[in-house]
Amino acid sequence: MIDRSNFGLVLCIAPSLLSADMLSAASPAASPVRLAMAASGWETRGNAKFVVDAAHPDGILDLAHASATSKGLTFIDGTIDFDVKLTGSGILGVKFRDMGHRAAEVFYMRPQPNCATSDDCIQYMPFENGAYEWDEYPEYQAKAPLNPTGWNHVRLVVSGLRMNVFVNGATTPTLAVGRLAGDARAGAISLSGPARYANVTVRSGVTDGLSPTPESDPTATDPRYIRTWRTAGPVTLASKQDPELKVPTGVDPDYHAMPSARATWTVTKAQDKGIVDMSRALGSSGDGAVISLGWAKTIIVSDRDQMRRVSFGWLREAWVYVNGSRVFAGRNLYGTPTSRGNDGRLRLDDGAFDLPLKKGRNEVVVALDDNFSGGQHFGWGFAMRLGSIAGVHLQGGAADGAATPANYRPRRFRAVRASAITRIVAAITASGFISWM
Repeated sequence: MIDRSNFGLVLCIAPSLLSADMLSAASPAASPVRLAMAASGWETRGNAKFVVDAAHPDGILDLAHASATSKGLTFIDGTIDFDVKLTGSGILGVKFRDMGHRAAEVFYMRPQPNCATSDDCIQYMPFENGAYEWDEYPEYQAKAPLNPTGWNHVRLVVSGLRMNVFVNGATTPTLAVGRLAGDARAGAISLSGPARYANVTVRSGVTDGLSPTPESDPTATDPRYIRTWRTAGPVTLASKQDPELKVPTGVDPDYHAMPSARATWTVTKAQDKGIVDMSRALGSSGDGAVISLGWAKTIIVSDRDQMRRVSFGWLREAWVYVNGSRVFAGRNLYGTPTSRGNDGRLRLDDGAFDLPLKKGRNEVVVALDDNFSGGQHFGWGFAMRLGSIAGVHLQGGAADGAATPANYRPRRFRAVRASAITRIVAAITASGFISWM
C-alpha cells in the first residue's frame, strides 16, 4: 500500500480527467527534489536493499527482481533524472504517474549485449487495469547506448501526453513518445529491478519546452474503423494443451454462451489507433494460468446484401461472428508459430476476411481471450477496419441502449486555458470541497 499521508492538498477533480494543457498549467516549475535512497522514503516489494557508499552519499537502492514506490510524492509533469546500474538479466524500469493497479506510464529497459543496435533496448508502454500493454504499442521502442556493466544516466522529460528520453548524455531524444497512451495523469514514481538506482532527482514542471499536446492519431479521421462496441465479461475460458504448439489454448467458445441482452453490456470506445482495449474495459484474472474471455458486439446497417472486406488485428485468440455464424478464428500467441509479425503484437494487417452482410441490421460479435500461456497477463484487445464504408452505416453499440459507463475516460480532451484552473480552484475552495490525503 502506498503511503499517501504526505501527498498534500488534493482537489476534488480526478487527475485522469484533466486535459494536457490543464496539467501543464497546474505543474509550475519547482526546485529539484533529490529522493533519498532510504527505507523511510519507499514502499518496497521483494528483495530490496538500501546501501550507501562514498560515491553515492544519498544512497543506492538495490532491487533484485524487486520494486519500490516513492512515498509522499505526486508527479504530474517534469523531469526525472536517475542513475541506473544493471545487475542481472530481466526487464527493469520506471513507472511514473503511478496510480497502483489502476494505471501508470512505464519506461523500461531490456538489457542485451547489442543494445546500441537493438531496436527494442528501451521502450514505453502504458499500464492499465493491472496489465502491461507493451504488445499494443510496438512503435515506442529504440536503440540505446546502455553500458551493460557500469552506471548509466537516464533522463525522462514528461509534458502532458508526451515524453522524451535521453540516455547517457544524449542531446537529442534516444526515444521520443509523441502520444502517451495511458489514463494516468498524476501519481507516484516506482522503480523496478534487477538494477541499482541512485541520484533520483525530480524537477516538477521542468519540461524543456516539450509541448504537452500529443501528436495526432493518424487513424482518428478514418471513418472505416469500427469504434463503438458493447463489451461484456470477462468469464473463465476452458483450455486444452495443444500438442503442436506445446502451450494451452482456449477452447472455441460457444456463440450461444455469449451473455444475454439482459446481462451487463458496457459501451466501449476504441482508443488510439482504433484499438478496442479489453485490458481497460474488462481486465484479467490475477492468476496468469487462467484464460479470460471477453465479448464485444456492434451493429452494422447495410443498404443491400453484400460481402465487405475487413482488416483485423488482435491479441490473443479471437473468434468473429456475423449474425450468429462464425466467419473468422485466429491465434496470435507470443512465442509460438501462431505469433503474428512484430513479436506477436497487435497489428491491423495481421488478418483479413469478409463480413457477409445482409440488407438491414447486422450484428458483428468478437469473442477474444487474454491467453499468454501462463505466468502473467498483458494487454489484450483488437482493431477492426472496413475496406470501405460505401453502402454501410456503423450504428455501433450505443444504439441498442447500453449506457456509457461512469468511469469512461476519453483519450481526447478539450483544451482549457490556465486561467480556467484559477477559477476552478477558487470555486472549489469557496465551496469547501477540499480534502487532505
